[in-house]
Amino acid sequence: IYSAYIVEVVKANKKFLNKLKISEQIEDIIINLDKKYHIITFITSKDDIFIYVILDKEMSNLAISRLTLSEVEMDWD
Repeated sequence: IYSAYIVEVVKANKKFLNKLKISEQIEDIIINLDKKYHIITFITSKDDIFIYVILDKEMSNLAISRLTLSEVEMDWD
């Protein structure tokens, strides 16, 4: 269920950039909730592919998680 809504978030962000004529690419989207982080990281070489991760704030480190996701993303290239 989360993934279906996240696809809509991704589409809305891309539409937002197009409307404002911003030619930069989104690297990631972080949704910071009370108890969880939702991270969407885009695969640079594949325009429509992204990684979606939900992390428990008490059990995770946002910086380390982002580094790990960037390493996973580099493996896709």
